[in-house]
Amino acid sequence: MPTYEILFTVRRLAKPDLVSCLKRVGEVLLDNHGILRKIEYLGTKKFPYKMPKAGSKTPGLHSSGSYFLFHCDLPYSSNLMISNTLKLDHDLIRVSLHSKNTALPEDYECTLAEEMLPPSYRKSVQNLIKEGRKKRDTKDLGPDAEKW
Repeated sequence: MPTYEILFTVRRLAKPDLVSCLKRVGEVLLDNHGILRKIEYLGTKKFPYKMPKAGSKTPGLHSSGSYFLFHCDLPYSSNLMISNTLKLDHDLIRVSLHSKNTALPEDYECTLAEEMLPPSYRKSVQNLIKEGRKKRDTKDLGPDAEKW
């Protein structure tokens, strides 16, 4: 299943109502065979302008809201239905669904075998030890160092 990020804005709500809104969003994902990986709260912020609910004909405008980001795996066939279902929710102001690039770069090299070694055998730790010894050996005693 492809990985997606769902970014949505919730209107200002009391904490119990906000929790129930997040549960509704999670249930929509799980009902459509999605796997919820991570939920991020991005904060409550003022909007740059007063926003109406997307697609709503009601006159209510919102000046601030809470931003959330859901990381999830969804079947390709259900992402449009999930997006449309979330846009119908009366507490969500904006909803956007983006696919996440999960491909590894071409120059990626697995270093698990090296990372599993004890720290004293790792090259990175040996380089740090060398750096520490170099700095310890060269002390600046000042211009009067020859008198000592």
